[in-house]
Amino acid sequence: MPLTEKSAIRLVVVLAVIVAVGALAGWWYLRGLGGHQIDLVERFPEAEKRTGTLSLHQTFRIEEVRIGNETRRSIFAHPPSRIIWKVLVPDGAVLETAYAVRSDAWTLDGDGATFRIGVSAGGEYRELVKQWVDPYHRPGDRRWFPVTLDLSAWAGREVEVIFNTDPNFNAVHDAAVWGSPLISFP
Repeated sequence: MPLTEKSAIRLVVVLAVIVAVGALAGWWYLRGLGGHQIDLVERFPEAEKRTGTLSLHQTFRIEEVRIGNETRRSIFAHPPSRIIWKVLVPDGAVLETAYAVRSDAWTLDGDGATFRIGVSAGGEYRELVKQWVDPYHRPGDRRWFPVTLDLSAWAGREVEVIFNTDPNFNAVHDAAVWGSPLISFP
């Protein structure tokens, strides 16, 4: 039995709806498997930013940073700098990021930067990471430093997640970056 033009149009519409519903269901399914995330790069515009020497425009910017075989959407944060995100910490949350000095600064005479991550809640600050990275003097520092931090101690509370970069003696060639910072939770 041949299809009429009207029947063919209905069939195309029904098939399009089935494909759209299937795609949406697949997206929701895969999203559930991967858990949920708070992308701190996406939330960077609303974060509080502080710097000691340069303007905010010179100190901070979003950029793609490649180190080795890994490219990360990153926040450039020239020392001294501080980024503060206010976050309601979900149950089971972990903070994931990596930090590095950009590769274009590795062979320039600098003294590296110190990367610090902390959480402030209820007037109390807890430092979770503190590491000096100096790729000019230490070739082993020419890489990403990945970190995963358990935030369960603050579940259900609004906190400040704080990223700091500090110069060693000076900030010359301290091209500090925070790679792909996010908070993941089930």
